Amino acid sequence: MAEWSTLLDSVVGVGYRHPTATPRKEHRVNPDPDKIRTARLAAKMSIEAACDAADISKTALINIEQGHTKDPSSGRLGRLAKVYGVPVDSLYRKDETDDAA
Repeated sequence: MAEWSTLLDSVVGVGYRHPTATPRKEHRVNPDPDKIRTARLAAKMSIEAACDAADISKTALINIEQGHTKDPSSGRLGRLAKVYGVPVDSLYRKDETDDAA
């Protein structure tokens, strides 16, 4: 029996995305450690409080804020953004092409 993704690709074409799927935002390349830390501080949260609220480990948050984790999961960043009360896009570096527009 064929894998589901292989079967779907053969029916609708390779790289199919559901029409209601959230569009990919190409400008969200890398999270900005400084913006993540600044958002936490603006929310007046300690590392421990942020970790408890976002359900991530202290080590994970420290590594994200120091830039050691280059590509943290979107789930982690989404939870942090929700806890800090900011849009998740605000935690990413601004793309250079946005400056030209």
